[in-house]
Amino acid sequence: MRRWDNFGDFIFAPYCYYIRKYWCNKDNLDFSLFAQEKFTAYASAEDSIRYFLNKFEDETFEKMIEWSSSKNYFLRRLSSEWTRAKLPWCQKINLDYKKTIQILDNLYFDKSRFVTRSVANHLNDISKIDSDLVIDVLEKWRISVETRQCLVSTDIDLDYIISHWTRTLVKVWNKRTLEFLWYSSNPQIELKNFIITNREVKIWEKLEFDFDIFLEKSESLIIDYKVYFVWKNWKLLPRVFKLKKIGWTQGLLLQISKTHKLKLMSTKALYTWTHFVEIIINWNSFWKKEFELII
Repeated sequence: MRRWDNFGDFIFAPYCYYIRKYWCNKDNLDFSLFAQEKFTAYASAEDSIRYFLNKFEDETFEKMIEWSSSKNYFLRRLSSEWTRAKLPWCQKINLDYKKTIQILDNLYFDKSRFVTRSVANHLNDISKIDSDLVIDVLEKWRISVETRQCLVSTDIDLDYIISHWTRTLVKVWNKRTLEFLWYSSNPQIELKNFIITNREVKIWEKLEFDFDIFLEKSESLIIDYKVYFVWKNWKLLPRVFKLKKIGWTQGLLLQISKTHKLKLMSTKALYTWTHFVEIIINWNSFWKKEFELII
């Protein structure tokens, strides 16, 4: 018999398919769940087992709670992955996404990145439905870790879960998410010396600009910039680009330089006309200047 660390032998996947197709019934329920418990160490049962969740929610969910505390990290991961609201390429489930927090409460302090990555992806799925719930959960976990009320080792990988989960909502400047990450919605900063080096830029050349940020107090900053492209109907189409995340010290000057290549892409045409570049810091607009795109 192979050990439990040989994940990826997809030759076992058809067994999971067979179980969900022919044994997803009341008479074989206990044995079917037991079989998938064993097979998941070799080929994930995350798709096939979702059929059982839809048909036998109470019994299967109870088994998931049990697996979330298993000594086997494949089963702990399965309990999270199996119940994800938007798991790609898999059967949709009818389970209330709020109910799955009971499982994640047993997993956020897991020592295996294999497990915590699933927890982060699970939260990212929920954030697309109910971002406030995810922040409530993370605030609870953060307090639990900081006050050492959870009876686990202190090297909890919560920072990874937070950074991985927040990737979607940070991109769209979700206000509560950014404040949860200690980014102020009203940063006390002053933008100086915003200079576009080349005010006329040819297609395939680089737009170059510089600016300075003076911090009046200690701040954490997400610095983005927005380029307003001219679209085919001659309207301006803004696109946001990430520049820098930084925490800085009160009273210091932060110098920023950036080059942006204006290249043709299959998904984006470029038209010669007046364009604009705008500096965005903690989802606030600070400065906007124009440049000319020429042939």
